[in-house]
Formats: sequence, structure tokens, C-alpha cells
Amino acid sequence: MDNYDLVIEFQPDCAEAYSNRGNVLKELGQLEAAVDSCNQAIELQPDCAEAYSNRGNVLKELGQLEAAADSYNQAIELQPDCAKAYTVTAAMH
Repeated sequence: MDNYDLVIEFQPDCAEAYSNRGNVLKELGQLEAAVDSCNQAIELQPDCAEAYSNRGNVLKELGQLEAAADSYNQAIELQPDCAKAYTVTAAMH
């Protein structure tokens, strides 16, 4: 995670770094911080399908299934070939 923090320090507008940091935070069990990081990525780059998909993963883990589905659907809308979002959304139903 330190690498993503370093990128963010030098490139605070790098949405990809926030999105990827969200993944790492999720794996570390820091779910609220992971959602915040994904939200920062989305704020910086509202058309970043990966950030929506990553946020969906965290929200799903938090048990916020409706919000997770909304994030996955946004990812699919932005990137119709986002197979990961389709797969997870289908598994939730």
C-alpha cells in the first residue's frame, strides 16, 4: 500500500492509485477506508469503471448489497465489457 500512498503524494489526481489502494485496504480488512479510497478515485475520474467495480467489491463485503449492485451497474454502464462486474452482479442475485 505504501507504493500507492507514494504515488498519491506525488500525483494527488491519480484516480488509478486511489482505486488500487482501495483494493489493498480491502484485503487488509480496512473496509471503510477502502470505500473512501474508491470514492476518491470516482471523484477524480467519474468515468473510471474499475473504481466503481472495486467499490462494489468492498460494499459487498460490508453487506451493503444494494449499494454494491449500484456500483457494479455503474461500472457496466461505463464499460459494457467489464466482465468482472457482470459476474459478481449475477452471483448476487
